[in-house]
Amino acid sequence: DMFATKAFVDDVQDFVKTNKWPHKLHIGLIGTRMDERTLAAEKLHQFVQTLGIPWLGSLRNTQNYLHLAAHGLTVFDVAPSRVEKDLAQWQPICDWLGKL
Repeated sequence: DMFATKAFVDDVQDFVKTNKWPHKLHIGLIGTRMDERTLAAEKLHQFVQTLGIPWLGSLRNTQNYLHLAAHGLTVFDVAPSRVEKDLAQWQPICDWLGKL
């Protein structure tokens, strides 16, 4: 929900300002259960540009996450060939986190 995201980002930024947060704030946005080929995804990208926050990527809607979570696992805990598409989507997110 774009309006909830905007309100959340505003709240976090306000909290950091008013509480003199001692650390640099890093916010990046990730779309979940998304199909990048849709009009909704295009609108989301346009919205994110107005926030001035980096778009880290999107994660597709797949049963992999449900099956893995049921066993206490992540996409990083199984054979890469089993979750190849998902790992590809996680790579830009991991790259961004690695630069912090």
